[in-house]
Amino acid sequence: MDNVKWNPAEFLFKGVSLPVISNGELIIDNLKKLRMSVDDLEKRLRIAGISKMEDVKTGTIEVNGQYGYELMPHAKPVTLADLKTFNWQL
Repeated sequence: MDNVKWNPAEFLFKGVSLPVISNGELIIDNLKKLRMSVDDLEKRLRIAGISKMEDVKTGTIEVNGQYGYELMPHAKPVTLADLKTFNWQL
């Protein structure tokens, strides 16, 4: 039986990730909860290779302290599949 169960004790021991950016906008209240400055968040963005906060669709601080993010569609890198959709003719 591969049933997935939600365990309330797991929430208490592990915690949850907190969103700190939504649609390119800071969520100041969550930064305060984390006791994190805007400078600290900007440093994490630079480490992740993100130069503008406006390029982040969602940004979270995970339970383990890592920064997780999803980029806006215009800021995502081009993939091979994206290139194959173009009909390149010289």
